[in-house]
Amino acid sequence: MEFIKFEEIFSKLSKENQFIIFATLQMMEHKKDNDKFDIKRGIDIARTEHELTEDELCNNIAKKFNLKDGTSIRETYKSMLRRASRRSDLYQHTLEELCIDELFIEDQSEYFQSRIGNFQWLYDSLLPKDKNAICFLVTQLADISSITTFLDMLENLEELHKNIGVSSID
Repeated sequence: MEFIKFEEIFSKLSKENQFIIFATLQMMEHKKDNDKFDIKRGIDIARTEHELTEDELCNNIAKKFNLKDGTSIRETYKSMLRRASRRSDLYQHTLEELCIDELFIEDQSEYFQSRIGNFQWLYDSLLPKDKNAICFLVTQLADISSITTFLDMLENLEELHKNIGVSSID
């Protein structure tokens, strides 16, 4: 479904349902360009939450992973941030020390944060299967009669089971 059609159906939803759909779109998996993710922002946020300076973080990593002195680690660390070296061992050690993962880094990146409020980007960047699912949900919510019919069917299901001698499903 093209975005214009999706937006048209979305506009028919109640404000509450629009909020739920928008929040769901923000939490879904999106196509991404890994080259555009800056790792520094996410690492800095996690480091601040752990109340660590860069030097303290580097020293902790050096001790924990039996690396050479923290001084050489600091230079490698700065280079890793500058180059966004996601494949380096130091990057993996940094994630482990800060108890974060790639998803945290991506979610905190400037690339993602600058787009998270853009409704069209959220929709257009969905994976095809997720796009189909959200389109189905929005279409069903916009057509209240289909939901009412489905809910009526569920309410009458127990009565139907009694009539045909089937015990209730738990």
